[in-house]
Amino acid sequence: MSSETRDPCEEQSSSDPVALGNSKNFWIWNAETGFDLTHPATPTDEPVVSRIELEAYNAKITIAPHKTALVIVDLQNLLALEPPNVNTRAEEIILKYAVPAARKAGIQVVWLNWGLTQEDLDNLNPATERIHAFHPDGSPQLNKGFGHDMGLQKTFSGEEVQAGRFLMQSQWNTRLHGPSEAAYQEGLKTSIPDRLFYKNRISGMCQAKTDCTDFLVQAGIKTLLFAGCNTDVCVMGTLQDASLKNFDCILLADGTGTTNGEKAQWATERNCRKGWGFVSYCTALSDGVAKMKVSAH
Repeated sequence: MSSETRDPCEEQSSSDPVALGNSKNFWIWNAETGFDLTHPATPTDEPVVSRIELEAYNAKITIAPHKTALVIVDLQNLLALEPPNVNTRAEEIILKYAVPAARKAGIQVVWLNWGLTQEDLDNLNPATERIHAFHPDGSPQLNKGFGHDMGLQKTFSGEEVQAGRFLMQSQWNTRLHGPSEAAYQEGLKTSIPDRLFYKNRISGMCQAKTDCTDFLVQAGIKTLLFAGCNTDVCVMGTLQDASLKNFDCILLADGTGTTNGEKAQWATERNCRKGWGFVSYCTALSDGVAKMKVSAH
């Protein structure tokens, strides 16, 4: 580290820049601009060309759009079987603010859904299998776990659909929910096409290697903006594992929802900003992109 950017362990003024991390993976903090997550080659290199300043809870952060992905978790057709709720509200905000902002800034959009293969089903660990095979009171739900045939279902709008095998790939119930599917199809035609990946656990990044994490690493992505449902389960499970894999993680709180109650949402946001990354908002991303700074060099 140079004398201008000091190690946080050294004695220094509160106005001096602070490098957090190591020589290969670091943020720069200073009192005026907050946390710089743009990842130049060294702390004293010229600023990354395109920069988005993002207001976060109790922090300011700066990200590089070409090193950033918007990861949208579990906005699947299962939403259509329920009355409008916090998750459909989160979807509306994602599609109104986060996705258009990502497209404008050149941020990669990634959709990450449940979608098991038969091999996944044959190798489920007991804890994962219990999630849907038992009621919350501890009693079993016979023939209601992963892979069961959901049969004919009526959506909240009254449409009857063959929902397919529960949380398996290539089934109606695991396809993107209507508005999200439309956004995804639109995104396939953009200069940075959207990507869709499937997960076979609560977390979409729990294994050492997944198609999603391999893609992100190969694309040079460093920073992940998380949205989707449920906040305290699949979104946070994936975010925690992403953080442990050395991605910068930002939870877009207004673009998440959970049917487990306001306390679960509050606790998840608190744990995220204290231990796993930052908490910001889809609206803040939209505002930041509108003011995006592009260097002349």
